[in-house]
Amino acid sequence: MILANILNNWLGTPEIASEHGQMVGNMLELVHWFMLVLFVGWSIFFCYCLIRFNRKANPKASYEGVTGHASSHIEAGVIIVEIILLFGFAFPLWGRGSPIRRPARIPCASAWWVNNFSWTMHTCGADETFGRTDVGLIGADNAIGLDPDDPSSKDDIILKNNLTIPVDRYVWLEVTSKDVIHNFCHAPDADGA
Repeated sequence: MILANILNNWLGTPEIASEHGQMVGNMLELVHWFMLVLFVGWSIFFCYCLIRFNRKANPKASYEGVTGHASSHIEAGVIIVEIILLFGFAFPLWGRGSPIRRPARIPCASAWWVNNFSWTMHTCGADETFGRTDVGLIGADNAIGLDPDDPSSKDDIILKNNLTIPVDRYVWLEVTSKDVIHNFCHAPDADGA
């Protein structure tokens, strides 16, 4: 859409696979063009400085510094473009994707709590409601900080590095991390399922 996604296509970004993917692609395209313009502009300025202020042309150092206002105007322009990217693209994109809530029609839910080199799966029980969690309750015997006083937590299922989900049902998965950003994928078993 924006400049036909020339840079995104050239850099090999993946195909759009979500409803807000086009907005992400547009923001990436603008950021790529902005960074290209900055790279070319600062490279030209760097080469200019190497030639203009070389030792042979300027045997005596000048301690005055910059006397013009061009650099201030360029910096202001960069800040304006960054504000446009932030308020025009990043915030609306975050606002559209951030308040994602579990759909009411999908009763089974599972939260994946990620530690370095391990997964803790928190699945809601028969009441189909997660028990309250609190980071202040996280400890050696409570990996996700599940509140033992919350009635909804009584039937919750906590598993380490193992997730079992019902067959032929949609499941809502929420990934939460305690240390680093993680990703997950389906690894087929020996039968290829």
